[in-house]
Amino acid sequence: MREITARAYQVTRLDDAQVNILHERERLLGYPGTPSMIKKKFGLSDIGEVPGDLYEKPESQITAIYEKTLAAYKINHTGCCFKNSDGRYDDKKLMSNCKSNAYMAVLHQTDWLIRDDMNLVLPTPSSGGKAREKMKDVLKEYAKGGDE
Repeated sequence: MREITARAYQVTRLDDAQVNILHERERLLGYPGTPSMIKKKFGLSDIGEVPGDLYEKPESQITAIYEKTLAAYKINHTGCCFKNSDGRYDDKKLMSNCKSNAYMAVLHQTDWLIRDDMNLVLPTPSSGGKAREKMKDVLKEYAKGGDE
């Protein structure tokens, strides 16, 4: 399993506030946290060893989301965050208000896109891919006041 897929398994288990905390922490550190660091920081339960046949399709979807996000980011940030076709940075664009770590900015955008993608199912040995749906049902029930 690729690192980005393992990260997606952890990030999709966080609520919005936790994702914001994670992203802020990573911005301060200057590098993205590993999936095991995310699991430990937020006290997430272990999902177990996910067999290849369960994560292969989601992994291709996650990779496509990341690559599409990176391509879109590069269009707007060539010359400042990424070298232009001449292999140089544009001196005029370097003074812009870009993120200090472009790849981490793309990763954070990808985190949100993955969380919002309702067609993406991340199956685990224990949940069979239903963990997100179960959590959403619990949250809906709680929002209705069903836990009184």
